[in-house]
Amino acid sequence: MSRLQSDALIQTEEEMLVHVKSILTSNEVMSVQQKKIKISAQTLCIHGDGQHALDYAKKNF
Repeated sequence: MSRLQSDALIQTEEEMLVHVKSILTSNEVMSVQQKKIKISAQTLCIHGDGQHALDYAKKNF
């Protein structure tokens, strides 16, 4: 998704926690079409230019 889209980035801590926990516990992500997609993630990418990137990176899961 283009980062020019208003919903391209996770904006809230709650949204981030739901997203990451889903990856860690269910190996799933939610698509922009609201469909669960199975994945096998080896890493998580936190874009450093996000408003809350540093705070989110410091979270323990």
